[in-house]
Amino acid sequence: MSKKLHIDVRPMTTIIANLGLTSTDINGMICARNASEVATVIVSDCVDAWTKHTNMIEGDDETPLRNYNKKKAFIMPGSHITADRMKQELREHKITVTNNVSDADIFITNANTFTNTHGELLPLRMPMFSIKNGYSITEFEIGQRKCEFINKWMEDNGIGHVLWDSGVAESLSSDLHSSEYDSLPYDTYVYTGLALEILDRLQNGNAETVFEDRVLIESPNMQPLTKDLLDTVLQMYNAGGDDMELLTKILPTIQGDTNHHLIWKMFGTIQEYQFGTRNKDLQHWFRQMDAHSYNRLSPEDFITHYDAIGELTKEGFKYMEPLCRKEIHISNRDLYVFKVEIKPEYREKYLKK
Repeated sequence: MSKKLHIDVRPMTTIIANLGLTSTDINGMICARNASEVATVIVSDCVDAWTKHTNMIEGDDETPLRNYNKKKAFIMPGSHITADRMKQELREHKITVTNNVSDADIFITNANTFTNTHGELLPLRMPMFSIKNGYSITEFEIGQRKCEFINKWMEDNGIGHVLWDSGVAESLSSDLHSSEYDSLPYDTYVYTGLALEILDRLQNGNAETVFEDRVLIESPNMQPLTKDLLDTVLQMYNAGGDDMELLTKILPTIQGDTNHHLIWKMFGTIQEYQFGTRNKDLQHWFRQMDAHSYNRLSPEDFITHYDAIGELTKEGFKYMEPLCRKEIHISNRDLYVFKVEIKPEYREKYLKK
């Protein structure tokens, strides 16, 4: 077994039965945009099984990574993190990467393991996906070379239906209306051979899942944002050029769960679009850090928000409170004397020694 996504599902009848998949059928799927490859997939209309399986394959068993010392990990397709970085981080936990499903002790999952399609364009790199109101072809247009290739494949392999994918229409020089087709169930759930193999391992308790973000969160290479590091980050950002390029390597190592006041300060300056890069790790870091949520917070909003969720520290309060005080505006100063005091509940929690 390898990391190949489209594995023939026909020999997997036992796995399919053990997974509790009912009302299933074997369909073909054109698994290359140039219509040069066709593979088999399982289609089902069983929503209960689909819900169970998507939770399994996208979940996290929450076992600390240190417990997987000398274990093997299989990285699920669709990761937001580059393969090089993921392998590096897993090595720090003494975990090796394997492309063999049957060897894997853990599966590194992500939010792209499955998807729901509302149109006719099918995802080619998803282990599982659902189709709403789709079609399956019983015979492609006669006379077109690539259509004839798929028709022959269907005949040779005893496959009665191939999922319609509008993404290959141009390559086929054909369209849905030129072919013979049936309607799929309104909600159709599609499993590739790789998905079935992985679900079988998880179902039998032979492996566990770890969501990819936790590999980074628990990494010894991650660092909190300190005042000194913040100064360095802002200097490099303002310098641009080579410093900016180096910064793309530093930022993804900054933790997002400590020193929120310094992160707020950082995101008040740095902007993702200024990097002009398609660096996958940097993009994932910006999403994970939720930079926009910091930008939406005024100093007072920051204090009330992080106090409400129990993550406001004394350092954070003392950093943000003077900024709040600057935003106080008082008129009629010639007639009145004003005294500004911090509310007792905040003074008691964050200023009392």
